Amino acid sequence: MDGKPLLMQVLSAVRRALETAARQQSSPMERDRLRLSIKLLEDKARALAERFAVVLRGYLEDRRIPDSPLESMACAGLHHKQLQHMNTRQMQEQMQLVRALQEIRQITQQSLTELDGFVCAMLGLTAVRPTQNPLRPVVYLTALQESFVHTAIPAQVRMDWLNHTMPAVLGKALQDLYAGLCGYLHSQGVAALAAALQKSATSESASPPSFAPTGHLTIDNLHSLLTGEDTHPASCDEGIRYAGTVPAAFDDATPTQPDAVLATDQRALLEATLQESTPQAVRQMLLTGCSDTQQLLGIEVVSLMVDNIVHDKRLLEPIRRVIENLEPALLRMVIVDPRFFRDREHPARALLNEITERGLAFASVNAPHFGAFVMSLYRCVVPLCKQFIEDDAPFVDALEKLRTMWAATCDRKSGAAPETAVKALQEAEARNLIAAKMVAALELLPELRRVPAPIAEFLCGPWTQVMACAELHHGKNDEDPGHYKELVNALLWSAQPDLTRQNVSKLTKLVPRLLSTLREGLKLIDYPSTATSAFFDVLMKLHQQAFQTTSPPVVVPPSRHGLAPSLTSPHDHWVAPAEAKASGFMDMPEEDELPTVRPDLPKSDALPPATPTPAGLEVGTWFELWNKETWARMQLTWISPQRTMFLFADAHGQTQSMTSRTVERLLESYSLRVLADQSVVDSALDDVVHRAMLNSLHTVGAKP
Repeated sequence: MDGKPLLMQVLSAVRRALETAARQQSSPMERDRLRLSIKLLEDKARALAERFAVVLRGYLEDRRIPDSPLESMACAGLHHKQLQHMNTRQMQEQMQLVRALQEIRQITQQSLTELDGFVCAMLGLTAVRPTQNPLRPVVYLTALQESFVHTAIPAQVRMDWLNHTMPAVLGKALQDLYAGLCGYLHSQGVAALAAALQKSATSESASPPSFAPTGHLTIDNLHSLLTGEDTHPASCDEGIRYAGTVPAAFDDATPTQPDAVLATDQRALLEATLQESTPQAVRQMLLTGCSDTQQLLGIEVVSLMVDNIVHDKRLLEPIRRVIENLEPALLRMVIVDPRFFRDREHPARALLNEITERGLAFASVNAPHFGAFVMSLYRCVVPLCKQFIEDDAPFVDALEKLRTMWAATCDRKSGAAPETAVKALQEAEARNLIAAKMVAALELLPELRRVPAPIAEFLCGPWTQVMACAELHHGKNDEDPGHYKELVNALLWSAQPDLTRQNVSKLTKLVPRLLSTLREGLKLIDYPSTATSAFFDVLMKLHQQAFQTTSPPVVVPPSRHGLAPSLTSPHDHWVAPAEAKASGFMDMPEEDELPTVRPDLPKSDALPPATPTPAGLEVGTWFELWNKETWARMQLTWISPQRTMFLFADAHGQTQSMTSRTVERLLESYSLRVLADQSVVDSALDDVVHRAMLNSLHTVGAKP
């Protein structure tokens, strides 16, 4: 599928649009700028189209999803962290690209939906997942963006081209392409999957806030607030009441007030809000009393952020009420110190983060320690709503008191320290990595195929753990510490009655030393005594055959009998009993312990979210684990270097560890599900950014 003629067609239309715009332009400077843009387009068109074809072919042939934030931005909006780290030009260009993608999607919607069904059917999927379609518009637009950069097209010129019919022409070209492909696939007998109901984040307005918007929440204004850049300096006729105090308020240093009268007015306004009894009344008083754009925007952003948190059902209702009561203090805070928006370590933001993060640990008001947690909030946080705020000191004090109370609770309630659990799991992973290499070497031995399965599995399971443990702790100065590797050949020989019958005296001398070394090695890894006895029973029956020349072969237990299941599984790692105790290790669940249907999943035609994989999990993510009766919440606190071990903890430090395979199995069975992959505060701020993005995208003629 050659992209060169497609882009040449698009660039020709853009050139004609630029020529028309230049002829109609009354400003000589602007006209010259457009002519330079046309000249650059003519010079670069062929190279740009050739590069576009190469990039697009790479995406299509490899079915590689472009590493671009554009698709997630168009679907769910920018993350506030992304916006905060963009300069003004980057932010404007990203918004222009999102606009272009939305326009292209609107043009291609009908044929693209049909094509998604055909493509997903050919990929063998059971449901339509639009993001699996390598021909979707974002792939073309991302290839175009990459080609722009590769051919050194300046950012302002790229934006000019995007502004002059490029999205419309590209959308029409893709619409024709998609329609043609659908017709061809239908004629070839391909049956398309029925499209699931999709909810587009940008096709609808966000849920309305509980107060009237100020009109200042646009993406460029919010970018200014989050970065501290004043991209729209106030003009003299705006009548900003506190103009003399604004520069000082936005300084990261301690604020100073050059005008005592204005400082008195601001103090009077903040003190007056203490007489109000509700967050709504405080908000309205501040909106009425302030006329500075940044202050008004700060009030709106805090109110929206708190509103989002208050409606976040992942937090229990008592916690959300505390956050609601905290809003007046936060509003007063951002009037005097807007560092709150750009400094993640700001005490007020840290307080909000810690309350909500710890609050995620509780799935029910009846959960252990929940009452004590809420009581700590009422003692340390709620009083802030009636406190005069002129700096961050009240938040520092509240945060210190909370941490002290929580630390005391954790000291009384928690079991093994997280550090102990991490150390145990690091030991387990290191040993298992060595054991895996030993298993690979053992599997090359032809003798391994000549012994009964329980013997082979013992050698590739418990005994490799023994050898690995000895090597891990004593292998620096000894090639075979404990002579455990030497035992392998002896054990293989002794487990073959056809061989031992030929040299019974050798077997008689070998057995005492063999059993002694086996017991010593298994003790090294705390191997369960019941499993040890089961293996010795199998081995003894094989040895007895050496003395029975005509007896039938002894029936040995089937594969894996008597062995710890995780020791014989090629997909999992083994954790010693002491390590399991230190880390709260969870064994691989049996099939009958897993739900046959997804718990709590309502019946719907909507497409369920894709199941995450262990490889994509990140430290800090909160999960819910189904324990047959209810959901228990825990946070992923550590992942081993090789990602074979995962450690979780609840709010009070109780740890639970799992292997990667166990995590994968629980995720696949929906017994483990993601509750929050970022903080509640970050999610709330992302929603504010999304709302600002919608305001900018839906404003006719608005610049991003």
